Amino acid sequence: ERSDFDYIELLNTSDGHVDLAGVTFATGIGFVFGEDNPLRVLAPGARVILVKNRAGFEFRHGTGLPVAGEFTDNLSNDGERLVLLDAGQGTLVDLTYNDAGAWPASADGSGYSLVLMDPATPDNPASWRSSVSVGGRPGTSDATDYESWKLANGITDDRSDDDEDGVEALLEYAIGGDPGANSVHLLPTGSMETLQVDLITADYLVVSLRRRIGADDLRTVVETSPGLEAWTADAVYLGSVNNGDGTESLRFRAPEPVSSSWREFARARFTVVPTDP
Repeated sequence: ERSDFDYIELLNTSDGHVDLAGVTFATGIGFVFGEDNPLRVLAPGARVILVKNRAGFEFRHGTGLPVAGEFTDNLSNDGERLVLLDAGQGTLVDLTYNDAGAWPASADGSGYSLVLMDPATPDNPASWRSSVSVGGRPGTSDATDYESWKLANGITDDRSDDDEDGVEALLEYAIGGDPGANSVHLLPTGSMETLQVDLITADYLVVSLRRRIGADDLRTVVETSPGLEAWTADAVYLGSVNNGDGTESLRFRAPEPVSSSWREFARARFTVVPTDP
């Protein structure tokens, strides 16, 4: 069964060791970390994996990964609430994922894993992305970062544009470009689309942009302005699709529909911020 390949990965993002003894899932799946589980203590930055079927998981991902055991019940393909409790029944994690709306479309039936980019807002679809490759990369991170990318490409200046295509280094990184090849075709675009919002169908300005998958040190914001002076980060996130080439396509819409007196401008902002391990 396809569910035999399902897994959940827990990552310790704190600065100290975490003892998972007695930690259990209250909803979604069934699993309890026992006192005798050899993987119950997580060092800072360490990961542990829970699997539906160990044989199926190892068939796809190999052996030697930090698998703590098999869980009962199934992860819902339609989305559900997952609650993780500590040994004293205090809530460690409480999130609800989905397969509709703005949630990453490619993680719904296309084989990509759901990866949490921002643990502070786990219920926000924009805090999640699909994995870089089909099946994900359990046991390690598939993320990259700007400093490593600059080093690999011999870049020392964020404003450099060695291929003279008008796309500077930081933007090349953000949109999944190659600093040695023309990347103009990857730049954000705008269009008018007919959308249904709150049961009302109307025309909206829609911004489509590409982003390098795994660039979790990027924060992506689309801002709108009626006159190019005051800008507001009020664009509504519509979702993402994995392009299968190391990039994903994101879509945003203006907060209000087009009107006869309408004038709207939009811009995308990419900011590099530090990330957890």
